[in-house]
Amino acid sequence: MHKTSGYVKYEKNTKTNIPKTEKNKLSKPVSNSSIYKVTKGDTYYSISKKHTISLTQLLTWNNLTANQPLEIGKTLAIKQQEKRTNNKTSDNISKKHTVIKGETFYSISKKYSISVQDLKSKNDLTNNTLSIGQQLIIN
Repeated sequence: MHKTSGYVKYEKNTKTNIPKTEKNKLSKPVSNSSIYKVTKGDTYYSISKKHTISLTQLLTWNNLTANQPLEIGKTLAIKQQEKRTNNKTSDNISKKHTVIKGETFYSISKKYSISVQDLKSKNDLTNNTLSIGQQLIIN
C-alpha cells in the first residue's frame, strides 16, 4: 500500500456512478454514499477501517485493486451501511470490535451506543483492562 499526502475532505453525495467493468458489474449506482477524498497517510486499509467497511467493499465499489497506487486528492465512493431492523437477523449475527491503541470501554461504548456495563457483561469482563487487538462482542 502506498502512503499519500493531503487533507481530509468529506462531501455528501446521494448517488455515485461507478464505472462498470467485467470484474465489477453493478446493476445500479451506489446510493446513500459519501465521497471520501484521499489524504496524506491514507491507505486502502485505513480508509476502510475509518468507514467501518471491508477492504474488499472499498476496492470493489471503486473498481480498484490493492496493488494500485493511492493518489492524494483521489475521490472514493463510500457506501453507508444500512442498519438492520429485523431483530431475528440482528440477533443471529454477532458484531465484534477489535481494540486499538487509545481506546477505552467508554469510547467503545459510545461508538456503538451501548453502556459500559453492557459491553463488559457481553464479554464476561469484570475489570477495566483492555488489550490492543482484543476482540469484543458488541451485540
